[in-house]
Amino acid sequence: MSGEMRSLSSEYTRCRPQVVGERCENCKRWVDHPEQTAGNGVVNVKDSRSKACFYIPISLQEEV
Repeated sequence: MSGEMRSLSSEYTRCRPQVVGERCENCKRWVDHPEQTAGNGVVNVKDSRSKACFYIPISLQEEV
């Protein structure tokens, strides 16, 4: 996993992919990240290429 993650606002929906890839592990929305907080809901997707996947990199956390 890449870097330390600040908590994502509760208004954001978290993501639960069936297949977790490197991109998921670096995403602020990944519900199973060890530092993730509770949110407004969870969307289940196949993987990071799913249409419902809105990737928010941990490295861009200051912008979110």
